[in-house]
Amino acid sequence: MPSPASFLTVALAATAAASALPRAASFESVKQKRQASSGDLRVDLGYEIYEGHLNQTTGINQWNGIRFAAPPVGSLRWQAPQTPAMNRSQVIDATNFGNMCVQNGDAPSPGPSSGSEDCLFLNVQAPQNASNLPVFVWIHGGGYGLGNGRQDLAPIINENGNNFIGVSIQYRLGAFGFMSSDELFRNGVVNAGLLDQHFALQ
Repeated sequence: MPSPASFLTVALAATAAASALPRAASFESVKQKRQASSGDLRVDLGYEIYEGHLNQTTGINQWNGIRFAAPPVGSLRWQAPQTPAMNRSQVIDATNFGNMCVQNGDAPSPGPSSGSEDCLFLNVQAPQNASNLPVFVWIHGGGYGLGNGRQDLAPIINENGNNFIGVSIQYRLGAFGFMSSDELFRNGVVNAGLLDQHFALQ
């Protein structure tokens, strides 16, 4: 088992690497379109407006199925994630989770699939009246081929005095997120799933 000192060294190296990443310029244009919220659980992201809900059991506000990138389908397949299209004509009910990403076990055969290519969604859980709290981001495991961002972070938020906000994200998996070849390198991006994670953080 790694010592606390070696863990700290790895954590500091990861922090330094993250600080070297480009800043969130992708969303600068849509930020200007945001307006003041008209309700406690209505959130204006500039490109879409979401209405969350209160979980009466945990006392945690939730916003599920928030689109953070354009659907990576068609000409956007195997490309870097793009800012979502503007959709400000309605308020989106953020009660239900968005689609899960296609899982490695999905076979190209008739019948229901456990995932969709249109899967770049995240979920937010926050204590009521949260203000200036740190944000805990959960990036699910699964060997880059399985998993989803539907984790219930409310218990850990409650157990820690409701002192942080939880965000769980999804990213392209398997061949859609981590295929690598010379042709793909020349015509798209490799490690699209990692680019999705970075985009979600933006």
